[in-house]
Amino acid sequence: MYRLSAYFFARMVGDLPLELALPTTFVTIVYWMGGLKPTPVGFFLTLAVVLYNVLVSQVMLANYKKYPLFTTFSIVKALFSDLMTFHL
Repeated sequence: MYRLSAYFFARMVGDLPLELALPTTFVTIVYWMGGLKPTPVGFFLTLAVVLYNVLVSQVMLANYKKYPLFTTFSIVKALFSDLMTFHL
């Protein structure tokens, strides 16, 4: 039997392509349709911030059992998604 940490690591690595492809597609469409700064530097900085938030949220949600203040997954998901929104 595998350890729990090995399972979560394999799950995170397996989900990584989809976790990065969907936000990249979303940012590519919304950035140009929203009329934001039409420079490659501005676009790639926005994309980097969004992908960073996705990866940090994924790691924090995968390890939510380690945070004793939060007992349910929905509380952790709501809290960290709100925190990540304020960083944008």
